[in-house]
Amino acid sequence: MSESTEKNILNETELSFLNEQEKFLEQILESVKSFPKGDRINLADIHKSIESLKEEIKSAKEDDLGGLFYQLNIQQTLAEKFSKPIELPDVSAPYFGYMQLEERGKKKHVFLGHTSFIDPKHGHRVVDWKKAPISSVFYNYDEGEEYELELPNETREGRILTHAILTVERGKLIRVDRNGKSFANAGEGWFNLLEEDVKLEGGEGSATREIPMGTGKTSFKSAEVLGLLDKEQYGLLHKNLHGPLLVIGGAGSGKTTVALHRIASLCAKRQFYPNQVMVVVPHKGLIRLSKILLAKIGLQKVRVREGSEFFESEARRLIDELPRNICLTTPLGASLIKRHVSFMKLLEIWMKTFEQKIADKLEEFSDSIPLDEKFLSMKGAPLSRLASIERQVELTPIQKIEFSRLKQEMFNVRSDLMEIYTDKELLSCMKELSNGIVTDGMINDLFNHTSWQMKDREIEDFTDNTLDGRSVNDGTQFDVQGTIDQEDFPLLLKLLEMKIGDITGVDGSLKKYKHVVLDEAQELSPVELNILSHTITSDGNLTVAGDAAQQVDATISFESWEQTLMHMGIKDTGAHELKISYRSPQSIIDFSHDVLGPYSTGNKPECTRQGAPVKKTTIQHRAHGSMIIQSTIDDLMRREPKASIAIICNKEETAKAFYEELKELGKVRYVEDSEFSFQPGVDVTTIEQIRGLEFDYVIIPDADRDNYPDDPRARKRLHLAATRAIHQLWVLSTRNWCAYIP
Repeated sequence: MSESTEKNILNETELSFLNEQEKFLEQILESVKSFPKGDRINLADIHKSIESLKEEIKSAKEDDLGGLFYQLNIQQTLAEKFSKPIELPDVSAPYFGYMQLEERGKKKHVFLGHTSFIDPKHGHRVVDWKKAPISSVFYNYDEGEEYELELPNETREGRILTHAILTVERGKLIRVDRNGKSFANAGEGWFNLLEEDVKLEGGEGSATREIPMGTGKTSFKSAEVLGLLDKEQYGLLHKNLHGPLLVIGGAGSGKTTVALHRIASLCAKRQFYPNQVMVVVPHKGLIRLSKILLAKIGLQKVRVREGSEFFESEARRLIDELPRNICLTTPLGASLIKRHVSFMKLLEIWMKTFEQKIADKLEEFSDSIPLDEKFLSMKGAPLSRLASIERQVELTPIQKIEFSRLKQEMFNVRSDLMEIYTDKELLSCMKELSNGIVTDGMINDLFNHTSWQMKDREIEDFTDNTLDGRSVNDGTQFDVQGTIDQEDFPLLLKLLEMKIGDITGVDGSLKKYKHVVLDEAQELSPVELNILSHTITSDGNLTVAGDAAQQVDATISFESWEQTLMHMGIKDTGAHELKISYRSPQSIIDFSHDVLGPYSTGNKPECTRQGAPVKKTTIQHRAHGSMIIQSTIDDLMRREPKASIAIICNKEETAKAFYEELKELGKVRYVEDSEFSFQPGVDVTTIEQIRGLEFDYVIIPDADRDNYPDDPRARKRLHLAATRAIHQLWVLSTRNWCAYIP
């Protein structure tokens, strides 16, 4: 008998526990299904009592009215309460956690779920993890530990006899995690879910046979994420109820999980309602993933928005006559200037000049009243100053018309921004403001790019005359004419706020939320952070989650988390760092930490499992790599048909080339714009698309020095790609291996 087979044999105690849990589930489901769907008491009798009391009140003596009205109020309250449908647990998955507790010699079974329920026949109790105080015992104590639970009127003490995470799907118990062991049931009985080595078939070269590809774990559903929250993560759900919370940590440490489940916790405490919450994520893939996670905890009404889409839609709603087309070929230098922290200071310099221009115009209005001096001496936004002067000073009809024209100019922020982009003298200030990061070449790129954008389109888009169906303007300066850059939208909103004192425009104001969550916040520019701060109500709060080591956008340079909060007008409240990585095994944590090298933000994250070693393969060229990858994943997909595999490339052209060579395998998808389906199969994509996502297996096929030179951005990009893997990482390169790969 092999060692693996021996480990998979369950002992009598383990099997007895699993059978008991199946019995408990069967009993609870039976009670839920048989629970009366109607009213808990006879509503007809209540309504009869109400009508009877109303009739009695009509003829009652004045001394009796007080008592009758009191009884009527009670009956009406009961009618309202019991006419509402009773919320019952979802029979497909009624709970996710289990504890057997002992208090004062008495034992009780407690199950954690999303809806409270008491099984009247068997006495089983399902508690709402968000509301029930006893749920804190599940997250703060382990099996065998004694606990102390502080309640308003008493302190309860006891011991956890049994603690387990239960995965129920379609009314069946399919997985149990207890005391570091995982048990699964795929319909043929229970077994210990161990990581198994699978012999690699196919491939070329000895390197591909040294380390197998595949773990055998992907055919089984993962444990319920709510049950996996550790003590520190659970504590953050209830921290800073009325203020901002900053959660940082390495890849796979649970930042997003904490941020989203904090919403559920605060909603349960009636801090706000789900439709008063907005979650901002960096790309569409995270929108879908966040919506899936939120739906599981009953927060379907939470608004999840992609950052760039939010800024664009709000700008188009509030500002008139913005160009319809987005430029897809904005020079990197131009984008960097627009997203750099020093551009905020440049806007302040421009505002001083703008205010002086208004003062010069006001000087011409009257010889007796120095309106220019009055305007410059006032505080507040220019629009509010003009309105104040208009109310205080008696103006002639012509002056009133001029005042109206000046006030209307406050909303013409598009022309203001174009003026800033084409003022080389003003832009040159950024060289000093940015400490030399902005160069003359970048300024020239921005100036020339804007000059082409400001021109009217001179050539129409005739696609019929091209062989590939593209516009004749594609890839030319004409393709830039009449467009707007994605980076312009938050700047337009900021200019609007600076000129009129609020982000208000032609169609209302910026929408406000009681709670805002910023996920992957390290990728937001200072002006974007500033605009998002205006979306929070005066009594609202904020959750910020991110990881400086995963900041890979070339157009911004992350400063610090203290600066991130400062750009939102928030004092540094201190970061809560999650130090344990739950996504990837130790082998990948070691690899990715070594890749970061001197650019690591702290100590190497702790890890909860070992896992398969990182597989490294030297290839002759890309086509050779495709052959090896094709053979390996063809075999892997046959053995593990439910596995998700990501081939993550540094460049778009590389990803497209691999896709063309692998698409005949079937279930191979080329993913751009983060349009992931989250289905089993192979996704071929680039690093830009995968922030915040995870896959069973990750393949990095281009780990050479050309794609990953020794600089901070390249190291962070490789680190980001590697840490998407849940089970195993495979890295391929020509003999020109990236220098810092361990």
